[in-house]
Amino acid sequence: MSYLNGMNGLQTNLTEQIIVENIDLAEFYITNVCNLACENCNRFNNFPRKGHIIFNEEQYIDWAEKFDLGLISIIGGEPLIHPGVLSYVTGLRKLWPTTGMLITSNGLQINKVKNLYQTCLDNDCSIEISFHDKDDLDIKIWTEIDKFKAANGREWEEVKTETLHHIDRDGGKFTTEARSLADSNGFKFLFTNAHAFSTTNVKEYHGITPMPHTSDPNKAYHDCQLKHSHTFFDGELYKCGFIAAAKEFVKFRGAEEHWQKLFDYQPITMNTLDANWRDRFFASEDVCSLCAEEARYGKCITSLKKEYN
Repeated sequence: MSYLNGMNGLQTNLTEQIIVENIDLAEFYITNVCNLACENCNRFNNFPRKGHIIFNEEQYIDWAEKFDLGLISIIGGEPLIHPGVLSYVTGLRKLWPTTGMLITSNGLQINKVKNLYQTCLDNDCSIEISFHDKDDLDIKIWTEIDKFKAANGREWEEVKTETLHHIDRDGGKFTTEARSLADSNGFKFLFTNAHAFSTTNVKEYHGITPMPHTSDPNKAYHDCQLKHSHTFFDGELYKCGFIAAAKEFVKFRGAEEHWQKLFDYQPITMNTLDANWRDRFFASEDVCSLCAEEARYGKCITSLKKEYN
């Protein structure tokens, strides 16, 4: 790893003897760093973690040849804190030229990334901004959006759009009508609500040590809120974003002995991509026992981290 500092719509097509797999939603996790401290963050970015994953085109060339992706979401942490976030936009667009693409952001950094507007416009990439129903925070977000509008584009107007990147726990896709803001050039903001995070992933904390659940993996998988958020991390494909982010966090907290199943889990790589990979990837595994059998939701989004204000 290089640092700086649904069943998910699966189909198999046979074209010129090449098997192409389809995944509805693929998240690309690019940074551990976030400017918010959201309680129960399912990728542990509410803790003072470090590390940006450098985009490496070579890691994804084979994936692009074998996988069609319905939607790409560039996530973190806060992806706009990553100094190389635009290399993901241009690099992933080169590899998947027709796939829908989003940067999923809290919106507070949109005026700090040089050439963000033009790069997203040139590469047909929208910015999805999460609002949290917390007045002081949402005011900050709208202030940044207004600054961005004044400096970029023209003839902005609010429109309604249907978004497809919602999949229920049984694998069914559904659309929701969402607010969006677009300009006459075709640049688009999508707005979503993120009121709170599920308390599914960590049972409790003993001091700074995160403790896992000991669940029935089948029950936990059935109710999982992330099982269709398949995640590419450092060139490997994880069944969910929690597993992709948790290994480093558990090491960071010195809690490896409590999370052995996490370290036993093996992501999909080009070397392990065989005819049977779907059988385990789209089903419960031992690692699923580390999460709760029933999703519960905690408090609303918490305060800004001062060092990133």
